[in-house]
Amino acid sequence: MSLENKKILVFTGGGLSPAFNPILYGVIKEAKRKKAKIYGGFYGWQCLFSEGKIIPLKNFDEEKIKDKGGTFLRSSRTNPYIKLKELKRNLKKKAIDYLVVIGGNDTLNAAYKLFKEEKIFLVGVPKTIDNDLSETYWTPGFPTAAYRLINFVKELREPAYTLSRIFIVETMGQNAGWLASSSFLGGADVIIPPERYIDLDRVLRITLQKYKKNKNFAIIVISREAQLGDKIKGILDDQKDGYKVIRHELKCWDLRNEIKRRLKIDAKIIIPGNWLESGNPIPIDKKFAIKLGKKAIDLLSKGKFGWTSIIKKKKNKIVVDSAPLEKLLKNKFLDETYFDFKKLIPKKKFINYIKTILR
Repeated sequence: MSLENKKILVFTGGGLSPAFNPILYGVIKEAKRKKAKIYGGFYGWQCLFSEGKIIPLKNFDEEKIKDKGGTFLRSSRTNPYIKLKELKRNLKKKAIDYLVVIGGNDTLNAAYKLFKEEKIFLVGVPKTIDNDLSETYWTPGFPTAAYRLINFVKELREPAYTLSRIFIVETMGQNAGWLASSSFLGGADVIIPPERYIDLDRVLRITLQKYKKNKNFAIIVISREAQLGDKIKGILDDQKDGYKVIRHELKCWDLRNEIKRRLKIDAKIIIPGNWLESGNPIPIDKKFAIKLGKKAIDLLSKGKFGWTSIIKKKKNKIVVDSAPLEKLLKNKFLDETYFDFKKLIPKKKFINYIKTILR
């Protein structure tokens, strides 16, 4: 199916990802090659509301964003169903033929629902540093975030040793521990992912063992959604969220207090936060992000609406493929084959997995 003169709107939604701009580069480059009319929308789904902003990208120099992190179209966690009638009216008014939706769980869930219920012609491209979407071998942005966390933890070991200290690093990842577990390659001693309830006494016991084994220092990496019982509550994040997702933060603070009180060891907290999803993408992240963007346009040209581009590992080769959005949206969590929830460290299967990504 020819895309010549078809009006395509691309936008980015959800949390930040270092792979956003390279995906956009791939989309814009391929759309121009197929002689489509490519437009960019600002702030995710909000671009299709009455106050939204859409710009033509015909004369946009996409080479400027190829190597950059972030998204020049900016982003938001706007739920399209807040103003569904308005959105549909603007789609028709602006004569948009197809949408390319780049986002994570909530953004792509909304996209699938719009395709299924409203018959809006669209394709998706996954991105999230959480790495929690099924079907795709990794999600764009995760390799860079993991690389940054690994090096962050690696550098922390020096001051931890010098000061005989326990550092507690609280990391993102929502309800999946892929990102937190990657810190093992940087030398994290104790990792607390969010998938399972973990007994606080076990955390303290293992921490003390690692502290002594290291000759008086240790690094703990905790997911901000970790389940450690009533004493480790943290606080609720009051961030405005169109999808009504409730987040926690500062569980590291409660854990620090328990370590100081019960182990009598100096402990400090460090929260890299959005820094992990910032910065320019590492080469493998950029390479596949661009390919995923181009694949999205290819899906449109084949009339495969309601599909998404994905990354697959076939035998020993990593390739770009495609799948129905519905399959992508099943959550991918760490399980016992990847992580030892008793020893609080990843297993060999996880280490082999992350090494194929960061090779």
